[in-house]
Amino acid sequence: MQYPAWKYLLIIVVLIIAGLYAAPNLYPDEPAVQITSAAAGTQLSEGILTESQGLLKEAGLNYHDGTFKGNSALVRLDNPVDQLKAQEVLRKNLGDNYVVALNLAQTTPQWLRDIGAKPMKLGLDLRGGVRFVLEVDMDKALEQRLISASRDIRRDLRAERIAVKGIKNDKRTVVLHFSDTDTRNRAQNVLQSSMSNTFTLQSSIDGQGPALI
Repeated sequence: MQYPAWKYLLIIVVLIIAGLYAAPNLYPDEPAVQITSAAAGTQLSEGILTESQGLLKEAGLNYHDGTFKGNSALVRLDNPVDQLKAQEVLRKNLGDNYVVALNLAQTTPQWLRDIGAKPMKLGLDLRGGVRFVLEVDMDKALEQRLISASRDIRRDLRAERIAVKGIKNDKRTVVLHFSDTDTRNRAQNVLQSSMSNTFTLQSSIDGQGPALI
């Protein structure tokens, strides 16, 4: 069965357009590190890109491109191993004023991006997962936890009409002082029922009298 020539031409045009917009999938993302300011609203200069590239060169790490755009610097690495090493080098040398994050940089040619062609978005399962690093300031977190615990202790003892001479946060402990051992023992019984799953209680006597630690 013979079809009109325009139908064949239409099929060819559709295939060409489909091929163009599928082409970005042939260009896989490559590992990169992104440098931004740790302080919101702080404007970075392009000098941070030059400095970062210099640090990577001194560390013997190969990079093949670097760009500065949108108040952040992006440096492309050859492989994921170098990417992780680069992150550590830059974090150590740039200090706390900058955030050095792992990223993936597009390799799609600019002319394809100009016509709106983009690679298919893959889920984390198809990308092989994601490396997530959560950094916690343990000293600060512990300090905040002890402050919260001190408030809870005061509340619980006040509810039972138990007087406490003073509460002091000492490094990794909360120290409570009482006027006499009977008051301390009553407080210990109350706190054992309300905070035994969170803290370990220990009775003591120091220079300020009966205490709970």
